[in-house]
Amino acid sequence: MGPEQILTLYLGRWAMEVTFEEARRHLGIETQRQWSRTAIERTTPCLFGLFTLVVVLAQHLHGTTTPIRRSAWHAKDEATFVDLLAAVRRDLWRTRVLNWPPPIRTSHLANSPASLDPALASLLEAACYAA
Repeated sequence: MGPEQILTLYLGRWAMEVTFEEARRHLGIETQRQWSRTAIERTTPCLFGLFTLVVVLAQHLHGTTTPIRRSAWHAKDEATFVDLLAAVRRDLWRTRVLNWPPPIRTSHLANSPASLDPALASLLEAACYAA
């Protein structure tokens, strides 16, 4: 194969590789908890189901405007699984635990709802990304 074909095949797998890496890091797929074949057969489908549930919930909550954490050194155009997980956590904690009003859809995390106490909003934001 030529270099161009190798790069094309590699880029075609990139989204799949990112999905597996995010599932390993945040959901525990392929960890020591899965030492036996039966444990793998039992937990892996559940963890991928959880991965899918988080993606679907975030899309339901925010559509294509899922809040993305931005930094000065790394610009992202699309939300990662970490952003989706934080968006779902934020909504669950805000509406179910803290009884805050429903989220306001924004494209930047800096635009937090005005009805939230800024200190609590900052703590909630930090907690949503912690793990």
